[in-house]
Amino acid sequence: MPLVRLSLLLLALVHLAPAGPATSGNRLTHLDEPNNPWQFDLGSPRLTTPQWIGEKGVEAVIVLAIDDMSGDGQHFRDYLTPIIERLKVIDGRGPVSITCNRPNPEHPNMQWLLNQGVSLETHTLNHPCPLLQHLDFIRASNDYHGCVDLLARIPNNKSVGFRFGCMDGQNTPSPRAYEEILGSTSEEGNFISMSTSVGVVFSPEDPVIPAEIFKPNSGGPDRFARYLTRGFVNYIENYPYPFVVGRKIWELPFVYPNDYTGQVLHGAQNPVTISDYKAAVDATVAKQGAVSLCFHAGNWMRNSQMVDIVDHASRRHGKKVKFLSMGEMHELMTKNLLMGNPIRRSDGGDNGIRILDVNNDGFMDVIVGNPDKRICRVWKPENGTWHETPFPAEITPSVRFGVVSRGGEAAMFVTGSDAINRFWIYRGNQWEQRESLTRGLKDVTSHRDGEDGGVRLRDLDGDGICEIIVGRKDSSAVYQLGESGWRKLPFSLPQHFPIVTRTGGDAGLRFTDLDDDGLQDLIFSNGTRYGTRMLESLAKGWTRVGIEGVREGDGVGEQHSRKPEVIPPIVRKDGTNNGAWLKRGHLYWQNEDTGAIFPHHIDLRSFSDLLGKQATQPRSPASSLHMMEVHEGLRVELVAAEPLVMDPVDLAWGPDGRLWVAEMADYPLGIDNKGTPGSRIAFLTDRDGDGTYDQRTLFCDGLQTANTVLPWRDGLLVVAPPKIWLLRDTTGDGQADRKEILYEGFGRGNEQHRGNGLTWGLDGWIYVANGDNGGTIRSTRTGKELTLGGFDLRIRPDTGQMEFATGVTQHGRNRDDWGNWVAGNNSNAWQIALEDHNLRLNPGVEQPPARHSLFGVVDLYPSSQVLSHYRGYQRPPPGSPGRLTSACGFTFYRGSLFSDVVAPSIYFSCPVHNCVSRREVSWNGVLMQTRRAEKEAQSEFLRSRDSWFRPTSLRTGPDGGLYVADLYRLVIEHPEWIDTGLTREMIADGRLRAGHDRGRIYRILPATGKAPQPPQLAGLSPEQLASALDSPNGWQRDSAHMMLTWLDQPAREAAIPVLRGILRHSSMPEARLQASSALSDLQGLEGKDLSVALADSHPEVRRNGLRIGNLTSDKLLVQATNLLKDESPQVQMQAAYALAHTDDKEVGSALGRFLLAHPDHAYLRASGLTAARKHIGAILATVLHEEHNASSLALVEAIITQLPPEEAGSVVPELIQELIDRLGKSRDNLQSTFSSAAGLMRISSESPQIPTWRTALAPVFMEARRTIKDPRSHLPHRLAALKLISQSGEPATDTSLLLSLLNPKTPSDLQVAIIPVLLREKNPAMIRSLIGRWGEHGPALRRAILDTLMSRTELTSLFLSLVTETMTELKASIDTGRRQLLLNHKNEEVRTRAQALLGGATTPHRQAVIAQYSDALGGEGDRLLGKEIFAGQCASCHRLDGVGRAVGPDLASLTDRSPRAYLTAILDPNQAITQNWMMFIASLRDGTTHAGAVAQETSSAITLVNIGGDRSTIPRNEIRSLASTGRSLMPEGLESSLDLAQMRHLLAYLQVAGTPRKVFANNAPELINQESSGVITLPASAAEVYGPSLVFEQRYRNLGHWGNQRDRAEWRFQVQKEGQFDLWINWALQQDTVGSSISLGVGQREISGAVPDTGTWDDYKWAKLATLSLTSGVHRMKAQSKGPLQSSFLIDLGQLKFVPTESGDFPNAVQWPGVQLHPR
Repeated sequence: MPLVRLSLLLLALVHLAPAGPATSGNRLTHLDEPNNPWQFDLGSPRLTTPQWIGEKGVEAVIVLAIDDMSGDGQHFRDYLTPIIERLKVIDGRGPVSITCNRPNPEHPNMQWLLNQGVSLETHTLNHPCPLLQHLDFIRASNDYHGCVDLLARIPNNKSVGFRFGCMDGQNTPSPRAYEEILGSTSEEGNFISMSTSVGVVFSPEDPVIPAEIFKPNSGGPDRFARYLTRGFVNYIENYPYPFVVGRKIWELPFVYPNDYTGQVLHGAQNPVTISDYKAAVDATVAKQGAVSLCFHAGNWMRNSQMVDIVDHASRRHGKKVKFLSMGEMHELMTKNLLMGNPIRRSDGGDNGIRILDVNNDGFMDVIVGNPDKRICRVWKPENGTWHETPFPAEITPSVRFGVVSRGGEAAMFVTGSDAINRFWIYRGNQWEQRESLTRGLKDVTSHRDGEDGGVRLRDLDGDGICEIIVGRKDSSAVYQLGESGWRKLPFSLPQHFPIVTRTGGDAGLRFTDLDDDGLQDLIFSNGTRYGTRMLESLAKGWTRVGIEGVREGDGVGEQHSRKPEVIPPIVRKDGTNNGAWLKRGHLYWQNEDTGAIFPHHIDLRSFSDLLGKQATQPRSPASSLHMMEVHEGLRVELVAAEPLVMDPVDLAWGPDGRLWVAEMADYPLGIDNKGTPGSRIAFLTDRDGDGTYDQRTLFCDGLQTANTVLPWRDGLLVVAPPKIWLLRDTTGDGQADRKEILYEGFGRGNEQHRGNGLTWGLDGWIYVANGDNGGTIRSTRTGKELTLGGFDLRIRPDTGQMEFATGVTQHGRNRDDWGNWVAGNNSNAWQIALEDHNLRLNPGVEQPPARHSLFGVVDLYPSSQVLSHYRGYQRPPPGSPGRLTSACGFTFYRGSLFSDVVAPSIYFSCPVHNCVSRREVSWNGVLMQTRRAEKEAQSEFLRSRDSWFRPTSLRTGPDGGLYVADLYRLVIEHPEWIDTGLTREMIADGRLRAGHDRGRIYRILPATGKAPQPPQLAGLSPEQLASALDSPNGWQRDSAHMMLTWLDQPAREAAIPVLRGILRHSSMPEARLQASSALSDLQGLEGKDLSVALADSHPEVRRNGLRIGNLTSDKLLVQATNLLKDESPQVQMQAAYALAHTDDKEVGSALGRFLLAHPDHAYLRASGLTAARKHIGAILATVLHEEHNASSLALVEAIITQLPPEEAGSVVPELIQELIDRLGKSRDNLQSTFSSAAGLMRISSESPQIPTWRTALAPVFMEARRTIKDPRSHLPHRLAALKLISQSGEPATDTSLLLSLLNPKTPSDLQVAIIPVLLREKNPAMIRSLIGRWGEHGPALRRAILDTLMSRTELTSLFLSLVTETMTELKASIDTGRRQLLLNHKNEEVRTRAQALLGGATTPHRQAVIAQYSDALGGEGDRLLGKEIFAGQCASCHRLDGVGRAVGPDLASLTDRSPRAYLTAILDPNQAITQNWMMFIASLRDGTTHAGAVAQETSSAITLVNIGGDRSTIPRNEIRSLASTGRSLMPEGLESSLDLAQMRHLLAYLQVAGTPRKVFANNAPELINQESSGVITLPASAAEVYGPSLVFEQRYRNLGHWGNQRDRAEWRFQVQKEGQFDLWINWALQQDTVGSSISLGVGQREISGAVPDTGTWDDYKWAKLATLSLTSGVHRMKAQSKGPLQSSFLIDLGQLKFVPTESGDFPNAVQWPGVQLHPR
């Protein structure tokens, strides 16, 4: 027996849990990167309030910090007075801190506030958001320091604090600002030493916080996190303690919520926000923390609400809470914590104070090491006191801390001024010098001339002990501590990766674990070069290269790169900090190059991006597991990996607990890249029951692309297209020795599009997905064949039965516990809204869409570096989402373990983006709705930073876990979508199949608790097997259900009583439902059982009863009939289908009432009409006796179309009289009257009584003729009249009438509808008449004439015979698509005449045509002209920017939008044709033909969409044949309509079109009206904003960040009074950002010119651009760049104005040279 046993050591069960604190060896590294204010988290040592407050009983501190005071402060005095008075009640003080902008230092209000106990703090002069922005560092520095100096001028004020503007909702703090601005002093010598700019968010992961705070009715786990805005990263979690930033600044975290984000989330002054404020106070007290509460003196929060918060804190916590101002807090910390030593020297410099956990007890301690004092203070939490001991050194740049002992205590290394190295370690409550720790370090010095010597202590290998790394320009080494001292390792830092510069400055090196292997990797980036290196081991060093590059410039300002493979500087070329920091698996930047320029003011690179080349390398199973991120409250476990499993694409468990795996080893081109099959089936066994699999048995190999497995009886069903196999092991050796083909004939195209899936339905059928490649399927057991076409399939393997099922699914057709099915393709998901077997009940009924779309191309948020080899793939900018292109495995979770963690959802794999995504499900009637979960707004349910993670099938396991099959490949794309040259390269070097010997299986479970033991179903008695259905686990119910159907009759009879008991008594509706299905499949569902199901309390059990039961008694009929009025629309719809099988008259009346009750509900109405087949008379009788309206009359028309001709005589006279009576009473419902009459005539056309009935309807015919002639009649009435006239039987009478309506005064829709009526017969005179007046016909009428003439061969032939060479306009009207149809017509005579008339076939050598047009790929096309060409040539089938029809592929969602890809698709559309856009020809029984792509296919009808974009649904009973042309719906030969210049314009447009409009607060596009003065103002706030970079800046009310050629803004405006207008522009542009040109287009004119600077971004100017005339009416203005940008930004645009000529008077008006006005 071929077995593989996996080492238990290799595959010990590994859990993926939330990342904990840093490895103990690196717990002091925060001292080496001091300007990162986001380093601390739940696992970090804390500085609690009792450590510094100096007041017994106080456990928490709250600072009320209010923002944005300017001027005299009167508003703030008024707003704060009630709050101050309430605070005074506590202890006589009014401690509030106000962060100020431009207060008047001399105003008395300043002294009044100070006397109340208020502190006045810094908030910048002009409130820039962010402080660093628009490439202007000096402005930011002046803004900050100017405010510091202003506050220093307020008498009696001593400001200590600062707050970054907008820090509560935007990413405004920056390490660069902390170090280079806050860490410096002003020209007047002033500085601050405290900030409150970093947010803290509480979550239930913190065990100290009371669980009641996170109750579901209070917001649940996201109670505080929900206040974080999109893209916001300025927060830490569960760390409400002060900490030091940059060695000079105390950071006091502000807590969430705040009033700004509160009003965004809940609305202003909402009590929910106030309740959350109070909860944040409670959490702070529980944590013994200190935080500020951020608020504003505006409408977001009433002052009485802050009083309420103070009341709550005082009432609930009493003396435990102390309210302080920032000034008071700073004073107490200096006094009680730092023993009077301020954090900054009097000159603003570093005062030698370090805050760190000295003794590794989880509490922060204090070291003071300056010339005046050297002392170490260690907190003793057990008695709440400080232990003080001398500190042996002065804190200088040469002092380095780390961990060198297993106890984790702090150690210190320093080279003294005497050049002697010394090592101290904190032991026994004191610092002890250890000479042994300096052995081996004789060549190491921690300083050079008093500057940083580039020595760092870092635990490189995660063993808890630091290594020593030396990194200077001239020397580098790494030392490891051993028993005899330090040993120099055989490697050093890579060349060009120093820690410090020659002068001791930061060189730009950072340590972090990029690949999550527990080893410290390197990131280096300065103004010269950048790179990443991964540590392989302490034997080999940083040998694995990730990214490497040398800059052409300095990488800052306009040279700040957004390319993922380029790392912006960490340190600038001038040695200054560039605002970079590491957090949450990313390297971020916030500086003047990103602020107000990049989305969310930041740039970022994920660790996956920084892996660079290493992302293309596979990981070990354990390493890959650690790269997983899963939904909060869940964990991931690795249960199998290579060599136990390889290439897994599907999983299924057998009754005996075996895990069967389909391994597609031959993907994508066979195991030899030559098509040789090599798929395997293996089963895995968990021998010791620990939840991991430890034994592999190879069951079968050599299959062709096996993709699905399902245990069946004593064997296994396997989908391996083109076959479905039944494999059996009859000898017990674990190998398949009996191989039977059950079904064959599935299409064998691209492996990603082959038949797949074996899903057990509640109806006892197994459902199989089409895969998109169709095929003619033959059942080997019955010999029956089905041409799959646009269907999926359902099968019964035992008998060989097969039927169509609603399709067509590419991969993943699965259901939930209730029988609701979902499916999808690579970019779309849909609900199977209508089952095909229900539609077959009455094929003649027009049905709504059988597939209901759930979502299309959605955003994805991978954490990996996406390794796409697709020829058109373009990586989105860092931080931007990807787009769904590889969805598969659509399914539901069908267990109970997630019920308290995750809402009901649809899950699907996204292997290209290395993630599993989900959408939460809700219901709107019978239709599903989905939405992205709020908790995953910018993440995914499961994602991996491992770029080889390729999830495929998702399965609910026997233990309730959600299992994920991971194919684990480097290349996931099929070579069909990869450049041929690259494919050849990857075959040659092995990359195409890299990973074929690997594979993983994961299991997702709740974060806590053990997984339930999986049940063993093998060997159970029938009674036990039936009992197994009473389970919350969907796998268990399905497996037991299937196994029951395998039993013989006596065993079935033993199981039936147990199933009846479950149906009646189970507490789980899922079990009751499936028990009823099992009873039905065992032929044990009696009438009383069905009655129980129909009366069940759960609607889905009732619905399933209707689905499976036969209504064999009056009682059941009554129950089912009553369910037409059920509270559940799904039950109502199923009740209608169930009643379709009966012919009871009362049922017919009930169906009539049902239809009348739901006239506008498409699906309920269709179900009622479907059921009407046996009830036409009773339904009509019911409907006709009701008061009629438009809906009921339309219903009558729909019903009578089902009336068999032989029954017409019994009802038609009554209906005719009803119509005549109605016409006599009112003409309000003419549309319904005419339509109903037309329907009657149509179904009665073969009756001998038709002349009598037409005569009886004479008044109606007369009114129809009057209506169609009357131009004042409503168009719907005229169209309905035409339908009736077409049934008049008097063509001679009506032809002249209809011909007379073919004139420009008649609505186009009516003219188009007339043509098929005129051309019903082969009438040469009529054709001559129509083509003879060709010049009078509009485009729509011409298309209608051509399409009608081409719909029947005899008409087509006659038409071509009548066209002469001189009819040039008519010939020109035959466009490329129709020309192709004629030239490829099935009739030889038609082809011959078409060739003679139209000049032969299109150029057969398409590559030659493409080569001819290749020059269109160069040069610059005009996008505006391209849009016009698109509208004329492409819009009949494609829609972009609101123009055209959505028939063909969605161009806006294409990933390859390169000019070459478009050129190939336009000129050679048949090169890569897919089934979805294949042209079919439907020949109808009436002799007509329809050509088009199949949009939907059911058993009742086919929907075709033709080359003009028109859809037609054709009942199958009207189709004689349906055949594929083998060609694309998009025609060849478009080169005949486009010259080279036009093609260049079209390509230019297609590359940028289709971008959705962006939405911003206070940006509301609207139609702008002309003012009474004649002026037309186009403000930024009314613009439609498009493109990747352009934004509406709410604060400045302008259009900014205009940094991409695809950015554009558009306005719509209406001119009432036409005339001559001057166009004025209001703009700003930084002096060093010139070089780009703007294009302003209105009508057929373009105004363009290079944008001049205005000095700074804040200096807005007015300029007159041009004078032009505007006619009355609606116009559109479009602003965009003129060609590619030649600078970082185009413009900041405030507004445009059209001003009547020479009447404009604008301040700051300047000249704008070089403006051109020219036609577009």
